[in-house]
Amino acid sequence: MEQTPQSLLNRLAADPHDPVAWGRLDQLYTPFLRGLLSRFVPAQEVDDVFQEVHVIVLRKIGEFAHNTNPGAFRRWLRTIVAFKVREHRRRRRVERPDDQLDALEDDSSAISRLIDREHDEHVFRVLCAAARGAFPDRWNVFREYAIDGAPANEVAARNGVSVGAVYKAKSDILAWLRREGTGLIETQE
Repeated sequence: MEQTPQSLLNRLAADPHDPVAWGRLDQLYTPFLRGLLSRFVPAQEVDDVFQEVHVIVLRKIGEFAHNTNPGAFRRWLRTIVAFKVREHRRRRRVERPDDQLDALEDDSSAISRLIDREHDEHVFRVLCAAARGAFPDRWNVFREYAIDGAPANEVAARNGVSVGAVYKAKSDILAWLRREGTGLIETQE
């Protein structure tokens, strides 16, 4: 991954037709958005509504301005999803209360907090898969120490590296993950 996500968003804002940036955004968000839509529309209609969401993102990404507030991009996506689901229901003349959709747009609602957590976990998993590819020789060391919580000296012994190499793998890969997750995985402190 040659671009950080924040620069990915900036790159898409500058050139909404950048095929490399769109490929990256699709890799990150297609599974997440399909899963989110499946909560609100029947399974056989998810593809149609996903395409509508995709078109809006394509058209409006140039207007998205990250305001540095935590969750700005995922909040923007949630709003688009809620809008397109409502529109889809109106076209289909589906009479359903929109309470869940209203909650989806409310940052303080339980469903929004759940979706945000699922979003961050999904993006983290995708970024970890990319980190495995970016750091093939150090990923297992990082995983055992930073994710699994094994003691550094045990990880070093199991992997035939120094304790310093364990700390360096953690430092380098965490820095990479932070850089790649900038603008996409955000927490409110």
